[in-house]
Amino acid sequence: MKVVISASLGHFQRPGNPGEPSTYPIIPPTAVAGVIDSIYWHPGHTVQVRSIGLINPIEYTTETVTQLDHTNGASWLRTYELLVNPAFLVDFWLECASGVDVNKRVGLLCRRLQSGQHYQQPCMGLSDFPAAVRLLAKDETPPPVIDIDMPIGPMPHYWQWRSVNKPGKKPFVRRTSSIADERPLQHSEGRAMFFDARLVGGIVSVPNYPVRGEDGYAA
Repeated sequence: MKVVISASLGHFQRPGNPGEPSTYPIIPPTAVAGVIDSIYWHPGHTVQVRSIGLINPIEYTTETVTQLDHTNGASWLRTYELLVNPAFLVDFWLECASGVDVNKRVGLLCRRLQSGQHYQQPCMGLSDFPAAVRLLAKDETPPPVIDIDMPIGPMPHYWQWRSVNKPGKKPFVRRTSSIADERPLQHSEGRAMFFDARLVGGIVSVPNYPVRGEDGYAA
C-alpha cells in the first residue's frame, strides 16, 4: 500500500537534545506506524514500512512555546525546530498474525483511508500538527520525490516492549501501538530500535522487520 502523508508543519524529535528539540528531516518508520494505527489499529496486525520518499523540499522554521509542569505549576520556554510543509510518499504493508484475514484487514484500512475516518486525529509528530493521509490507487502514478542524497543518522525503526507486571516470568514483548489505552501491556517498559537512515535519490529504504516472536514482536 502507498500513501501520501502531509501537513503544514511537523516535528519528529531527534534524541539527545531535549532542551531545544531538533527534528529529523523525514518521518521515521515509528511515526508512520503511529499515523496508520490512528486510522485503523488492531492487535492482530502490525505496520511495516518498506520505504519513505521525500516529496517537498526540506525547510525549517522554529517556534517558541510555553510548557507547563502540571505537577508543580512551573513553566518554561522551549524552542522547537519544525518542518515546513512536510510531505512524504510511504510504501508499507500490514503483517498479520496467523489466522487473520489479511484481505479483510487491508480492505478495512483502505475504506477508512478513502472516507477520512480515524480513531484519533493523525498528526505529523506532534498533536499540534494534524496530518492528511491520502491512499494512492493501484494504477495511480506516485508523486515524484526530490532527488537528494544525504545521511540522516540513527532513526527509530520500531518499538520493543516488555511486560513488567510479573518480573519472575519470562518477559512478554510486542511492538507498540499509537493507541496507548488499547495496548494489552498496560504496565510495560520499552525502547526504540534504531537503524542508520540515509536518503538516496530522495528515498529512505527501511530494513526488514524481525520475524514475529523475535526481538520485540509478539508470537
